[in-house]
Amino acid sequence: MTPEMVSSTWLASLALSLLSHLTTTVLPNIPSLSTAGAAQLAEDLGYLSQIVKALNVEWEKLEQWKDVICSTDYA
Repeated sequence: MTPEMVSSTWLASLALSLLSHLTTTVLPNIPSLSTAGAAQLAEDLGYLSQIVKALNVEWEKLEQWKDVICSTDYA
């Protein structure tokens, strides 16, 4: 394997580990959000989604969380 392939594989693995932890541990443990907090979190998850897609990583649960946060009334 070339160094580029090793780096790409390592980054993808790291991204998958991060996304798994985020969507199974961190996000489910947020007790509540303000309206502004929900909007900010939805934006942040959107940015994160774009970043990991640039690394050729997709994580459906991330999109699901973003959709739920956008559609939930936190007021």
